[in-house]
Amino acid sequence: MYFLKNTNINALKYPSRAAAVIMQSVENFITPGIHSIDIDKFITCLARKQNVTPATLDYKGFKKSSCISINNVVCHGIPSKNSVLNHGDIVNIDLTLFKDGYYGDLSKSFCVGRSTQKSKALVRITEEALYLGINEIKIGKQIGNIGYVIQKHAEKYNYNIVTKYSGHGIGKIFHGYPMIYHHGYLNTNVIIREGMCFTVEPILNERSGFTYVLEDQWTIKTIDGALSAQFEHTVLVTRGGYKILTKL
Repeated sequence: MYFLKNTNINALKYPSRAAAVIMQSVENFITPGIHSIDIDKFITCLARKQNVTPATLDYKGFKKSSCISINNVVCHGIPSKNSVLNHGDIVNIDLTLFKDGYYGDLSKSFCVGRSTQKSKALVRITEEALYLGINEIKIGKQIGNIGYVIQKHAEKYNYNIVTKYSGHGIGKIFHGYPMIYHHGYLNTNVIIREGMCFTVEPILNERSGFTYVLEDQWTIKTIDGALSAQFEHTVLVTRGGYKILTKL
């Protein structure tokens, strides 16, 4: 479990803020007709300018600087010269950066070009669910509350949560405890304490929440080919509540 004690706060914040700065540039870079590999190269260039290292590069065999997931790809999409963004697509950019021993993790979904109402709705509701979950972060409360409100919001609009993947502790380690589930019950799981640092990253699917893994052992797709969207922030628990480190 990652805590604030003996932590360089500025060092903790730096990669998260760099991720937010880069994501803002990426949002303006995304256009119909662009290949996902070009987005990844753009991210690599921006990371170099920010003096940070993409954490996914060579992570357990992953060879790119970011995960780029399009439409029915739930997460861990591998940037490729063969994948092109088209009008109406949903594209998720998942970016984790490393600097001076600390990690920052940010993910955002975008509607590409002229988009459909159903794509816009899924993206909007997923982002709303993220912030509803974050608003449940209070010292002394339990982590189960985060997932409870996220699940309720998703189900209100007949979307399903992908329960196989969760948020996680982050700081001096990439993936650690506590695990942040995006479904569940009120007043369950770990008690939230000052100094915890973790990600909240709900994935909402248009239909079924079930997924499968491609032969590349990374790319995760919806079982029924329906659309998926994800949003993520790195959040630090503070005495006054919380601070979203990956938000400008």
